[in-house]
Amino acid sequence: MMTKMYPDGVYDFRSLVTGGYYFVDKTLMIRDVCKAEGQVLLYTRPRRFGKSINLSMLDYFFNMKYKDKPDLFKGSKISSCKECGRHKNAYPVIRMDFSRLVPSSPLSLEDSLKEIVSRVADSIPRESLTDASVRLLDRCSRMELSESGLNSSIADMCEVLDSTYGNRTIVLVDEYDHVFQNIASEDAYDILIKRIRPFMEQTFKTNAHMRTGVITGIMPLMKAGMLSSFNNPKVMDVLSMEGNEHFGFTEQEVGDLLKDTGYDDPATMGEIRDWYDGYKFGSSDIYNPYSVVKYLQSRSNDENKPARSYWDGSTGGGLSSELVSRIDGVALQELKSLYQNPESRIRTELERSIAYPDLFEPDTDPKLVYSYLVMAGYLRAEPSEDGDYDIAMVNREIAMSFRSLVDKAAEREADVSIGLRAHMLTGDAKSIRDDLQFILGGHSMDSTWKGGCESGRASDKAAHDRYKNALCSAMRASGMKAFEEFPKGLGACDIFVPGDSKHPAIVVEIKTSWSKPPASSAATALRQIYDKGYSSEPGDENVVWIAIGISGKRVAVITPRERSWADSRSESDECQPNTRA
Repeated sequence: MMTKMYPDGVYDFRSLVTGGYYFVDKTLMIRDVCKAEGQVLLYTRPRRFGKSINLSMLDYFFNMKYKDKPDLFKGSKISSCKECGRHKNAYPVIRMDFSRLVPSSPLSLEDSLKEIVSRVADSIPRESLTDASVRLLDRCSRMELSESGLNSSIADMCEVLDSTYGNRTIVLVDEYDHVFQNIASEDAYDILIKRIRPFMEQTFKTNAHMRTGVITGIMPLMKAGMLSSFNNPKVMDVLSMEGNEHFGFTEQEVGDLLKDTGYDDPATMGEIRDWYDGYKFGSSDIYNPYSVVKYLQSRSNDENKPARSYWDGSTGGGLSSELVSRIDGVALQELKSLYQNPESRIRTELERSIAYPDLFEPDTDPKLVYSYLVMAGYLRAEPSEDGDYDIAMVNREIAMSFRSLVDKAAEREADVSIGLRAHMLTGDAKSIRDDLQFILGGHSMDSTWKGGCESGRASDKAAHDRYKNALCSAMRASGMKAFEEFPKGLGACDIFVPGDSKHPAIVVEIKTSWSKPPASSAATALRQIYDKGYSSEPGDENVVWIAIGISGKRVAVITPRERSWADSRSESDECQPNTRA
């Protein structure tokens, strides 16, 4: 009897079904598409979770060119859906793979988009077409398209197919956001969006000859992104309750696969569960299909081979690493806690659609980073009773990749004690803020850090003093001769560093509040520097003043270098324009 093979690297549905491979039936996804006439369905999942093979499956089911070919769906789950049967091989299908887009320059992006369109045109048979339709396809095949012609090319081909066969087209796009996973700047993002968005709009939004659109990717780019002008695409991400068993393996599917492969024993199931389970898609617990298959394949070659890590979510894209390197010290400490203590949780809001420009802010909102890490498969998320999410580690396999991500970002933490002095001497507000948030992120804060911080009670002063002592200690560790409560002007500033012939003096004033934004407290600290004359005594021409506001472990900083946006005169002024504390 022929031994079945493991479908490692198989992305063609016909090959999977007819090639003697183990097969996990995901055909019920077809039912979603049958019901979605006039809609665009966007499925987002981490890499290696079966998106490409599922689009291949949809192609073979709906595409009219396979009508007289052997039935690949006989005995599958979808074969029991009588309503779905009338849609089988009934439509023209256009399928595009956006992993082929090359973003190295505007010209290469344009050429690679033309190449994708050329492949579509080459796949359409010329028989029964009018001369005008043939000429259109030939222009697309030869990549002889203007910018506007390229934008409308897929919609134009849908019209040709509709008029020829009397049925609107099903349009499939795989890895639509792949090109964005490698960009490293907001400028590069702007170039991509300017080129691709009009193409997507004319393909999916204004295309009257499209029956249904199906798009796959990692993250919904809805706000200020590729899909921002669509007419409400139906998004099914990892948090959605619909379509959550179409990608990845369920517990039942893994159990059935183990029976089929002859590894149906508690020890093997326990090892697979420990290493490759733990994903939460909607209400379903999901295993990583890629890693399960790789594990079983390795066991078939060596019965005693232990489980190991096969999945690396950064494969083909470095955005995860880029984002983690941008977050502040507080968020980095939170991420560290997840792998240091497997029971740890971070409760947070999650952004289910991201505007990529927000990811390139100088101080990326941790909520966006957490959201991306959940969508990309590095973390799992479960809804909490207050409407937020509890995010946690997924499994042993992901812990290794995740720890590597976080540790690389944390390498700069070791440089804080050196960098802090230089940043303060130059008045680099953003860098000072980042340094201080790293420092505070390393402190476990009990109630003595909080106090009331505003009412003047002794406990409030104690809370303020704890912050001041922590920052003063960090400044001393960086080589500064820092004094606390140093007499200056009409009072005493919180921290003072004398200057010398080469370096300016440094005046630091700190305001803390657990109820106000740190930017508001920094504005209050700045006003006190002005009112008390901390930096206006004779001989103070060469002084860097630093106003610091703290709320919990969040920090805002104002310096002379940033004075143009921070010249505050009222407590309500929160210094918003250039700080996102």
